[in-house]
Amino acid sequence: MANSVKLAYRLLILRDNVTVRTTPLSETTIATTSELFADNTQSVGTSHELIAAGDVTDDMLAIVENLHATAIVTVGGDAAAVFVPWFFIPPGERAVMPRLDAVAAAYLKSDTASTPVRVTLVKIVAPA
Repeated sequence: MANSVKLAYRLLILRDNVTVRTTPLSETTIATTSELFADNTQSVGTSHELIAAGDVTDDMLAIVENLHATAIVTVGGDAAAVFVPWFFIPPGERAVMPRLDAVAAAYLKSDTASTPVRVTLVKIVAPA
């Protein structure tokens, strides 16, 4: 097989820390002849900044990981220079963004004023 990445994922919905609904484990294999990964770690502060997408221009999945021990990272967009939150990534957790066009217009922001949050963006190029 050509270069490939296998993704396994399950959705859990919790209420008061009790599982309300879960989906079965799903697996998807992405095969490509392109480079599969491009890692980028950026430091994020309290003002929003664009996600560094690097040179990958094909469709991709982006896994944004909050590597900070206590700070929350917010992922969002920019509307007339005002940050608009989409979702939050708790300390030590990760989130998946499915398309390059969403990532190219996405911003990161930390809730910690004095300590920047390191976030790793892992880009996976989908097949052409």
